[in-house]
Amino acid sequence: MLTGDGAPGAVIIDSMDVWVANLLMENQSENKHTLEEIVTTEAEQLLKLVVDSPQAFVFVSSEVGLSLVPTEPLGRHFQDLLGTINQRIAAAATEVFLVVAGLPTKIKSND
Repeated sequence: MLTGDGAPGAVIIDSMDVWVANLLMENQSENKHTLEEIVTTEAEQLLKLVVDSPQAFVFVSSEVGLSLVPTEPLGRHFQDLLGTINQRIAAAATEVFLVVAGLPTKIKSND
């Protein structure tokens, strides 16, 4: 994506939780270990594209670690995988914000 002057634009990826949920649903017949491999491999491929790109990326994702633990196995697995993916994205990011009720809190800075 380029702006009118040829400078790299920004890409918003909204939302990682829907992306992870879709991967889980597409592969729900797989065992837990295989599911983890599928999701983490897809996430690593996405992060490689992001790192190699001249564009700025903004990832939007739900914070699932602050809520109750789901009673269903698939829900727990989703929560665990999304938490792992969020951590990997945050580790690769230059800045990370937690936004609650529209109020951003910077939790990682490139300063």
